[in-house]
Amino acid sequence: MGLIGGDAGLDPKRFRMLVEIDGVEPFAEDRLSGRRVSIGEAIVRVGRSIPRCAMTTLNPVDGRQDFPTLDVLARTRKVGRDLLLGVYADVERPGVVRVGDDVTRLEG
Repeated sequence: MGLIGGDAGLDPKRFRMLVEIDGVEPFAEDRLSGRRVSIGEAIVRVGRSIPRCAMTTLNPVDGRQDFPTLDVLARTRKVGRDLLLGVYADVERPGVVRVGDDVTRLEG
């Protein structure tokens, strides 16, 4: 997961993502807030950024605290008291989403 600290060995599961997008620059989701996006057959409206907590410092496999995630986020992703990474989204139209499906920004 190169988005945080450039550490390719950091397991993305620690962030509890439902959708991860390859082939975009880091933090591309920041520019999607308020926009509609198609993911496979589904359409979602991207919401606000997600404040992260101490759970992200824990290894998702064994529960050991093994990475200073919040310290790393504080260097570049701190807004007020929040450490932000990722975004919320609401489903506008449910649909099948598969690994490898395109993600497309929609108008409106």
